[in-house]
Order: sequence, then structure tokens, then C-alpha cells
Amino acid sequence: MTIAYEDMDLTTSYSAADTAIIVQFNDPYASLDSITLTLSYIRDWSDTGTDDKELQFTTYMLADFDNNFQINAADLATYLTGWQNGDYSFEVGPVTGTVPHFIPTPDNVYDLDDVMTFVQMWYWYHQTFSFSMGTLADIGGLLPIEQQDRSLVVTLPDGAIAGQVFIQYPPASKNLTTAADATSEKRIYLSRNDDIKGEILVEWADLSEDGMQTVTFDAQSLDRNDANITIAYTIYGVDQEIISRGMQNIKLVAIPEEYALHYNYPNPFNPVTTMLYDLPETGHTRLLIYDLLGREVHVLIDKVMNPGYYSTQWNGRNQQGQTVGAGVYFYQIQSNGFIQTRKMLLLK
Repeated sequence: MTIAYEDMDLTTSYSAADTAIIVQFNDPYASLDSITLTLSYIRDWSDTGTDDKELQFTTYMLADFDNNFQINAADLATYLTGWQNGDYSFEVGPVTGTVPHFIPTPDNVYDLDDVMTFVQMWYWYHQTFSFSMGTLADIGGLLPIEQQDRSLVVTLPDGAIAGQVFIQYPPASKNLTTAADATSEKRIYLSRNDDIKGEILVEWADLSEDGMQTVTFDAQSLDRNDANITIAYTIYGVDQEIISRGMQNIKLVAIPEEYALHYNYPNPFNPVTTMLYDLPETGHTRLLIYDLLGREVHVLIDKVMNPGYYSTQWNGRNQQGQTVGAGVYFYQIQSNGFIQTRKMLLLK
């Protein structure tokens, strides 16, 4: 009895020389199959019987080349190395059956069948088993990780041919995505994102001449707050040697997707009000107050500013620090060609 086969082809024989029962499996093993053999009508030399005996075996997991019951970046690197070297012992397709109980029938050809089999096994594994950050000792120096506008860029060390990057983030505040999954003869790039838990995993192997230089994530802000995120990584060199491993906690600056000037609060106000504005790009920014006749009353901001969410207060005074009269005023933002104006009412 097996999971993958309705009727697995096997033959049995008896060896009188060593009183052994020999079971020969004539079909290839399926991935993660559970095989149960039942021996019935067992008799000793005096024809005394005993109960049936069951033997259970669990087969290997397809694409788990290092037999550690994980399918990860190390297996990706092993698979692509085997492909490049023409080593068909690492071939995983074509297959029949359903994931994860694939039945492989290798044909000594590396092609799309092998790639898609590996990808399906990878997705099944990472959807079935949760990934967690370990506490293993750091290896190599800290990887350079920097935020570039709404992108988070992890720079890989020289000699990297495979690796994994795992990020935990507050899902109520941020959502992280990465490049679309891609597979080719020299690169496999796979990702899993759980925006409920706030976790994203990227694993890749790249044996091209230039290799991968960076792993990049796009960060979407769901609120105006900066967020602390944790990044864990393991990077492999040739022969699956770990050349960099570590964990870093960094602050992810909230950056909007578009320019905006929001309604001030309170409005009407006396004597202080707050104005919120959003800058998606670095640029020279001005925030000005005008009176009802269009005359400039106060320049609140006049400088180059980085992208982000900002707030500024006005205390009802002009550029010279004098209290202005009650009435209608306008506040206007100017940045990189973006101009927006809103109205507010100062009470006395």
C-alpha cells in the first residue's frame, strides 16, 4: 500500500540460503511516499503461525538533495550546478502524480519539466512548513542593506551563487514585495510572501557569468509611520559553502507613492494648526502661507527634503513673528513641479 500508487508493481522471492524474503520494487519510488508492506500467513519450520507483520518505509523528498528535509537555496544551487555540469543525478523530471508525491522518470535531459518540478516542490515545501529566523552564529561581515526611496536593497557579497533572504515586517503598517519569480537555465528566483503574518522569503541560485548583485524589495506603506523590520540571510558560494549569514534590525522609513497636501487640523483653529504633506521623491520643497489677497505671509519650509511623510505647524504669525489677524488663509506646497493649495480659517 502506498500514497502515490494504486497498485505498485513488486515481486517477492525467498532465499533459503539465508532464510530471507526479498521484495523487489519494479516501479520507481515516489517522493515522500509512505509504503506499507504486509506479510501474511507467516509460518515457522514447525508450521506454527503468527500474526501478520507490517513494515513501513518513507521515501526521500524530491529536490531535497542534501537530505535535510528542507528545500532551500542550497538545493537550488546544487540543482543548477548539476544542470550546468550535465550531471543527471540531480535531474528531477519529468514526473507524474501530484505534488509532493511526484513519481520521477528521468530522461537524461535538463529542460522545462525539471525546472517546473523543482519549482512546484519548492512552493509545496514553503507553503506546508513555516520558516523561522534561527539564532545561528554570524558568518562574514554584515551585508550592506539600504533603503532607496520605496526600495529596500540587499547587496550580495562577491562569489555569491545562491542564497535566501527572509524579512519580518509589521503587516498593519507595511507590505513588502519583490521581483516576479523567474526560472531559466542559469537562474532560479523564487519568493513567498505572507502579508497576513508580515513575512517574505526570497531564495535564488544564479550561475550566470555576472551573477546576482542585489536582492531588492518594494516597500508599500499602509500608514504614515516608520517601521522596524528584521532581515535574516544566508548566502552560499561555490560547493554550497556559506560565505555570509546574519540578522539585522533596521528602520524602514515610510514613503508615500504620490504627492499630497492634506487638510489641516484643527480647522478653524486658534492659534496653532497642523498641516500634513507627502513627498514621494527627494526635491526642493516649499510650504507657504498666503492671505486672502494672495500676499505671502510666512514661508514655513524652504529646503531640499528627502521622501517621506511630514507634518508642520503654523502658529498664526507672519515671517516677522507678529500675530496675524483672524480670517481666511491659504497654505501651499511646491515640490518637483507639484503644487497644491488648501484653505484654512484662523479664529480670534
